Amino acid sequence: MSLEAFVPVSTYQAYAIWHITESEEALRNLLATTIDIAPCNDITHPTKRKEWLATRLAYQQLCEKMDVPCHPIHKNSHGRPYLEAALQAKQPLYISLSHSFPFAGAILSTDTPIGIDIEKFTDRLLRIQAKYLTPTEIIDCNADITKSCIYWSAKEAIYKAYIHSPSLTLSSIQLLPFIQADTGALQGYTPSGHQYSVYYTIQQDYVLTWSKENC
Repeated sequence: MSLEAFVPVSTYQAYAIWHITESEEALRNLLATTIDIAPCNDITHPTKRKEWLATRLAYQQLCEKMDVPCHPIHKNSHGRPYLEAALQAKQPLYISLSHSFPFAGAILSTDTPIGIDIEKFTDRLLRIQAKYLTPTEIIDCNADITKSCIYWSAKEAIYKAYIHSPSLTLSSIQLLPFIQADTGALQGYTPSGHQYSVYYTIQQDYVLTWSKENC
């Protein structure tokens, strides 16, 4: 089994990262029978199928370790995952998923909507930064790939945690300048005035961020 990390980040949240080293068949065999894999069968690309399966395995591990029900995962109109059974039972349980092969992750929260994102380091982020960063954010990045990756991933994490209307774009999310470290936090806010804390950790192959709204 390739569970890379299980990290409780507070009393209410924890995330799990799966390092995909298994075959697709092995990933399928590791999933509990309660996990509906029908949506995976509609995915044509084999790597994408592995990523789908690995996010569910990370979720399955979270449910076991946090001792919460492993509810079926649904997608809303914006493509965000949610746990309909928990909502119907009026049980606060929120999920977010991310993948960037060969890594996949999930985060669960028992008190507030959350978002998670995994991003691998790539020069592409510098080439397209004007599409997702503000001028102030570009200056703060100073053409640094790692910091650009944190900014991108942080905006993705906020986007996934956002539950309000109207819908967001990454470029509309604004992040305050921050001092980069191996692990840290930064603050962001949306045009609707909602504020978010984003926590990040820099790994050898990727940046991981997770976000929650400041209530």
